[in-house]
Amino acid sequence: MYFVSFHNSWQHLPIAAFLLQAVVVVTVSANSVSSNGTITWGTELPVAPPYMVDVQYQPGALQGLYSMARTFVDIVQPGNTVTDLLLQLTQVNGTSIITMLADPVKLAGQFTGTIVTIVIGLLFVIFVPITGILICLCRCCGNCGGDLKQGKTASQSCTPICFSFSLFLCAAMILSDGCCLLAANKHLNEVPQQLNSTVNNNIDDIVSFVNTTALQVKYVSQNDFGFVKDLIFAELDDLSASLGDPITAAFAQQVNLDEAINSVVTLDTAIASLLEDMVTMRTDLTAVNLKLVALDQSFTALKNNISDACGPALCGVDVTDLTVDTDFTQMLAILSSYLDALNSSTTENITAIILQGNQDINQLPSRIENETQQIRASIKTAVSDVESSLVAQLNATIGGMTSQFLDPEALKKNVTSMYDNIDIATINQYRWVGWLVMGLWVLTVAILLLLGLSCGVVGFDKNTLPTLRGSLSHTGGLTLVGAVVFSFLISSLLMLICTLLFVVSAPLESAICRPLTDPELKVIAQLLDEPGPSVLNQNLGPNDYFLSSLLFENKTIPLRLTEILKGCRDNKPAWPLLKLNNLFDLNSVVNMTTVLNTSQLESQISSSIDLSGILLLTPELDSQLSNFHNSLAAMNISSLQQMISNNITAVNLQQLANDLRTTGTSNPVVLAELNAIADVTEAIYTGQLLPLQNDQQDIYAQTQNLLLDVHNTMVSVNGTREALQTTETSIQTNGSNIILKEVTKFATRLTAYGQQYIDHSVDVVQNEAGRCLPVWNLYDSMTSLVCRVLLDPIHATWFCLGWAVVVILIAKVLAMKLSSYFRRMKVTEAFIERTMEMNRFQSGKRQSPPPPYNKSQLAQETSEEFQGYGSTSQQDELNNTASSQAQLLTQ
Repeated sequence: MYFVSFHNSWQHLPIAAFLLQAVVVVTVSANSVSSNGTITWGTELPVAPPYMVDVQYQPGALQGLYSMARTFVDIVQPGNTVTDLLLQLTQVNGTSIITMLADPVKLAGQFTGTIVTIVIGLLFVIFVPITGILICLCRCCGNCGGDLKQGKTASQSCTPICFSFSLFLCAAMILSDGCCLLAANKHLNEVPQQLNSTVNNNIDDIVSFVNTTALQVKYVSQNDFGFVKDLIFAELDDLSASLGDPITAAFAQQVNLDEAINSVVTLDTAIASLLEDMVTMRTDLTAVNLKLVALDQSFTALKNNISDACGPALCGVDVTDLTVDTDFTQMLAILSSYLDALNSSTTENITAIILQGNQDINQLPSRIENETQQIRASIKTAVSDVESSLVAQLNATIGGMTSQFLDPEALKKNVTSMYDNIDIATINQYRWVGWLVMGLWVLTVAILLLLGLSCGVVGFDKNTLPTLRGSLSHTGGLTLVGAVVFSFLISSLLMLICTLLFVVSAPLESAICRPLTDPELKVIAQLLDEPGPSVLNQNLGPNDYFLSSLLFENKTIPLRLTEILKGCRDNKPAWPLLKLNNLFDLNSVVNMTTVLNTSQLESQISSSIDLSGILLLTPELDSQLSNFHNSLAAMNISSLQQMISNNITAVNLQQLANDLRTTGTSNPVVLAELNAIADVTEAIYTGQLLPLQNDQQDIYAQTQNLLLDVHNTMVSVNGTREALQTTETSIQTNGSNIILKEVTKFATRLTAYGQQYIDHSVDVVQNEAGRCLPVWNLYDSMTSLVCRVLLDPIHATWFCLGWAVVVILIAKVLAMKLSSYFRRMKVTEAFIERTMEMNRFQSGKRQSPPPPYNKSQLAQETSEEFQGYGSTSQQDELNNTASSQAQLLTQ
């Protein structure tokens, strides 16, 4: 049953892990464990290959043009007007929305800049064709430069120069606009290809991200769990060392077992030393007794010699007390009895007895190992089953995701089929042709203006009469007129296209791209991340969050899209960003106490280990120590000291020898014998009595030491009995607690391995695995693709079209003015004045007609009028011109 709950808690781990899930480059495992059971995780997680998406937007030479176009949009539609309106719509009810729509003036006031720009474009579209028609009619009626007349001094002013320079600037600007249009067309033409590559690269990166995350989770779940499993198995397999040795050490420390054993060993050594000293003392006493017997014999022989030499009178020498006054036979008997008593009380080897009790303690590890074979096998089976179940679930989940949901080729095929359904290539081809036509139109205007300006400037001569201008100058003027006519034909259409593109792209820029490309993502935060109803869900409560309503049952969890995007931008792990701990608590994945079944392990060890049979102070040992103590107490060492302190003889042998030499006898024979006896007496003193006295002193010293040893041994016996009794009592009363405590430590250590693995797994998932930079790359690349790669060229198109149309409008005026200085005129102002006088007379405004002129007179006046005008080579041509004009006036 303990495994069932563990299995059920683990079955959701792969599902939760793969919510954040990518190919392995290098992995290194360097896990280690210290003596106190602390695991040092040296794992290096699988690393994803370099991501393929390039989020760097590089507009190239058109960067300035794109910036100007976006700046223009910011000017006509500043701030976050569109997003503010969306926010208002999400915060009001239906009645208030109707109220907002009922006040269109106020609503339109928020889009004043955009509306004014669109209106100007539409007015331009309408009035430019009308203006062109009116100018055409005006010129057809001989006005607006259509009469081809000009004074002789007009060409000599600086006006043509100013017009030419101004028109050149306008033509250059129009030419640059046309080139920019073609460049924008080229950029737009690359959009489908970039879209395809960006989408494919994002698919590859997301798949790589998911696969790496999956492998990271799998690595932690399998490799690191395998390391923990090996640690647990090693502890269980060598239970005698991992649990038995700590128990033995705990007994040695907590019940003073070593102290008790040492006291017994010390006592045993002291007893052996005491017995050895007593044996030595007995041997010495035996030797002394033998010497006393020999001394007594010597004394008897000495007395006999003195009696033989002196007779009954003994020569006045008193040898009555010349005897051995002490006898160590009794002392020897007493000492022997003491020794026999001690030997009889130490029939058992107390060291062997205590070591036998210690052996019982030392056998606890093997007993524990034998008694827990079944539960240890059960624990190992449970851990192995967990590992097998985990591996199977991970493999199944990873295989399912990689084969179905994360099949990159299938996803790419789906994207390709979507392209084919929309037929983007055909649409882009038509668009490319349209953009090309617009660019060529603008370039045609610029080329015509530059060609006309070039021909006119090269062929212009201020000294030439307007009616005599050369063909090159006249061609330049006609080309300028043609440029004006062509520009009138295309300006309205270009402005219409410009307006339509602006209507489409400008709102997209302000409403979508501006919020999406904001580094702080403030608008997205206001639209989607604030609690309460949002643009996408109006049914949220005041404390509900939009993303939380999609992922969690608890809608009040503050899950914000901007925080996710910013975190992925910084390549942070996805788990904390998505707040997946609210969906699945990693800390509750496994309860290692349940898996390891430590309570059953503790119970079995406690019930199977019986310490009542462990005896240190056995009755035999206690009786022996008691008898030994009593024997020691019965020893009267003082009486022995008194016995050894008695004088050996009351006679001073040296004085006796001196008395023998100084007797008053005059018998030389007796005197010689007495001197010889004196010498013998001195020899007995130095050879027998004096060594015996030294031996007597040595034995007395031995009794002194024996007295101290007996006292110390009695104290040691009492201490040893007390130590053994205390240790045995502690084993009987606290031994089970000591074992249980060590078993609990052992179980805690095993559980700690699992908990450290859980903590490590949670730390890896929350701080290392699943770094979601590809998610930000997906957002950033797609935003850049739409708002920069696609919209920027469209912005550049309407901006260039609008700018070109405005410049063309100015160029029209300049070209029409300048063309009159380049074209060949039909008449001069002098003949026009005479014609006007004739017209006034015919209309009644003049009383008399002007003086009649014949043709020769008119020709002569004309020649005189232009006398000195031009070079000598031109005079014949001037005369011919004058004749033709005179003929014209007389008709």
